[in-house]
Parts: sequence; C-alpha cells; structure tokens
Amino acid sequence: MGAVGARRVLFAAPNAPGREQELVAARDQLDAIEIKHVEPDTVRSFLPVVRQFRQVSLHVQYLAVEGEPLTLNLADPAVAAHLDDADSALYQTVRLLRPDWISFHAGFACEEIGVEGPDNHNVPRSESLGRGEILSRLTRSLRAVRANLDRLGLPAP
Repeated sequence: MGAVGARRVLFAAPNAPGREQELVAARDQLDAIEIKHVEPDTVRSFLPVVRQFRQVSLHVQYLAVEGEPLTLNLADPAVAAHLDDADSALYQTVRLLRPDWISFHAGFACEEIGVEGPDNHNVPRSESLGRGEILSRLTRSLRAVRANLDRLGLPAP
C-alpha cells in the first residue's frame, strides 16, 4: 500500500472473504484503488465498492481469456490478438471501470512464458527474441491498445 504522493490499496483478490468490508472501511484513508483483475464478472460484482473511491487505477498483469488467466506478455501473438479485440475481457473491464489511469506489465522478451514455484512466478519457456523483433511486437500491441482506448474515449497507458 503506497506510492509517491498517493496512498493505495491493491485490489488483487476482490473475491476473498471480508475483502469488500475491508475496502469500504479503508476508503476514507485512501487516495485511489488499484484494480488488478481483468475479469469483467468479478469487477462487475465489486463496482459498488470501487465507485466509492476518488480515483481508480487498472493495472493489467493478467488477461481473462475464456475464463482462464493469460499472463500479459506483449510479445505473445495470443496476447496481441486479445489486445486487438475491442470486445475482449480487457476492454469490457475498461468500459465498466472507466479508470483514471491504466498501466500494463510489458512481459518478456520471448513468446512463451510459464508459471513455476509456490508463488506462481512467470518464467521464459522459449528463446529470447531479437531486440528489433521485441520492440516491433511491443509497439504493435501498444498501438492496438491505444486505438481501442481511443474508441472508448479513454486515455491510453
């Protein structure tokens, strides 16, 4: 909880028991709430609580794809396709939240990543891409996000 000039709470587990009451109790001491879930149904269920905060941030680390989390990796063609889709769970969540700001995890310098260990850390599963290729993929993905956010009338990350 905390950032330069702001006091925040991370909304990493909105469906945890007691989380809603905890957030409502803390809202007067907080400048903003940061949403880390990009699953529209989960976000929709907590909108009444989220709307009580002065500012809302959306921090995208995982995407909901067919009910399964997909780690945001801007070099992955599957993620790029999701970012291109204006009807994807990401943009459904953006339309619901209308966040004041959005931030993204850029991901890895490889196409394939996996999850390992008790803390579910992301690890590379394929060879690193060359610098030019990774920059091209990152640029393409971010341009797709920008175009879709422009269509929604929201600021880009």
